[in-house]
Amino acid sequence: MNSSFKILIVLAFAVFSSSAKTSVLNTLHNLSASGPGTVKAVSDQRVCIFCHTPHTNNPIAPLWNREQPALTYIPYTSSTAKGTFGQPTGDSLLCLSCHDGTIALGKSFATGEIIQMVGGNTMPAGIGLLSQDLSNDHPISFVYNSALAAAVPNGELNDPSVLASTPMKLDANGELQCSTCHDAHDNTFGKFLVMSNQSSAMCTTCHNKQDWNNTFHNLSTATWDGVPPNPWPFTSYGSVNENGCQNCHQPHSTGQGPRLLNYAAEEDTCLACHNGHVANATKDIAADFAKISSHPVAFTSGDHQPGEPNLINGPRHVECVDCHDPHAVQAGGFPSSALVNIPGIDANGLPVATLSKEYELCYRCHSDNTNAPPPTVNRVISSNNIRLKFDPTTSISSHPVNGPRRNMDVPSLIPPWDDPNTQITCGDCHGSDNPNVKGPHGSNNSYILKKNYTTSLDTPSYQTANFELCYQCHSETVLLSDLSYLHTKHTSKLTCSACHDIHGVPAGGNAINNSRLINFNTDVIFPNRNGLLEWVSEGQYTGSCYLDCHRHNHRGSRY
Repeated sequence: MNSSFKILIVLAFAVFSSSAKTSVLNTLHNLSASGPGTVKAVSDQRVCIFCHTPHTNNPIAPLWNREQPALTYIPYTSSTAKGTFGQPTGDSLLCLSCHDGTIALGKSFATGEIIQMVGGNTMPAGIGLLSQDLSNDHPISFVYNSALAAAVPNGELNDPSVLASTPMKLDANGELQCSTCHDAHDNTFGKFLVMSNQSSAMCTTCHNKQDWNNTFHNLSTATWDGVPPNPWPFTSYGSVNENGCQNCHQPHSTGQGPRLLNYAAEEDTCLACHNGHVANATKDIAADFAKISSHPVAFTSGDHQPGEPNLINGPRHVECVDCHDPHAVQAGGFPSSALVNIPGIDANGLPVATLSKEYELCYRCHSDNTNAPPPTVNRVISSNNIRLKFDPTTSISSHPVNGPRRNMDVPSLIPPWDDPNTQITCGDCHGSDNPNVKGPHGSNNSYILKKNYTTSLDTPSYQTANFELCYQCHSETVLLSDLSYLHTKHTSKLTCSACHDIHGVPAGGNAINNSRLINFNTDVIFPNRNGLLEWVSEGQYTGSCYLDCHRHNHRGSRY
């Protein structure tokens, strides 16, 4: 070997080894015996031989020294995907020659030799083993062009021209490959990324989620308090805004294929942070879901689909994303809040693209569903359609959710509820029993109520605590003074729900028998000996009962 050639080799090695942070020598892709990782050769000190060889008849560039995988892969698929994802090609297929776990890591195409590896010759279990199933990995080997970007609604993909100013490049066929995001020789940014993904800088190069820039999940500086489990086991970032997309998604070996969620159960992805250890205690939703009454997010999995009908008619389910858009949740008052970008059902039963009133969200499940469960309380006029109970044009009487109060003569109301123009919301009654936690996720009170509302058939003695919910708006003192009705003759044995239908009385009743939310619970109040079961209004604050209650026959008893 002549001296000048020796000098070139020495200089090249000096350049190669002096830049420690960019040298493959110091990365997990150094599979030689001197490599820093646990996946390495038993004794072979060669570095490049595991991927490249100076002499080969393999036509694959760059001087490729590995066999092509002969598998049929399971590609990524999703109901929201607009691209066509087939079998891996190009650089991605080269990566899979190690990462699908089927070909020995030390097998040379040029010589046929197999270099023995510590702990086994193929890719060990872990996030690096992608296997034949690529359905839980970011899609690869698809054409990413302007037509694809334009096909995705709501501006969710940037035009690929933006890649020109970044280290992220498509291959010669305009396809997105593993090499678009990864540089196999340089681990400067971790995971062999071509650029830092702090605050989702890489993800947002291609993905342009609506409202993402203003969402909590992009802006929050909340950190993990160290109480296990670790919400971010796959990243080195320490706050919500630094993790960005990776709070919920991972590009490889995810818990759930469609949408690449971290966990197989959708709610676990949310609760990894919303358990009081990242999001603060006021957002400890995990604790509320564990209470005796809650929205049953754990009962189903995979039933929610983006773009599903506004009316959730079947299969019956509730998931976090039925109520929240994690890419858009914001601070501030409604609707620019946790419910932004969510569709709903309006007061007339018609779909609305983006809800503007809280009840429009609740009506997605609690209105005109044909598969809704039966009412929890049996009544004279029975209905499980909450929308119709609140409808001011067809219901006989109701709490003022769909519109302002219709009955202006309710002396028990306390400020601010005594204002004739005041409306209430579903959230005024339904929500956490912890006043610091927002939303109807769960409660230790039945029916996810903020306060206790006893509906048991008999109460041995009157207790204020049994009617805490009602006393949020109604004065206990006024009610027990019998100003509006002889309530004291009934509170010792009955609950409010025995006579009053708390949401409202739907069509089928009349103003004589069903004003003031009168709609008897037929499990405790029965027809009298004449077969009558009704209350008859006889003027302001008075009326007569025709029924059988607490073993007493009423044949027109006036109160």
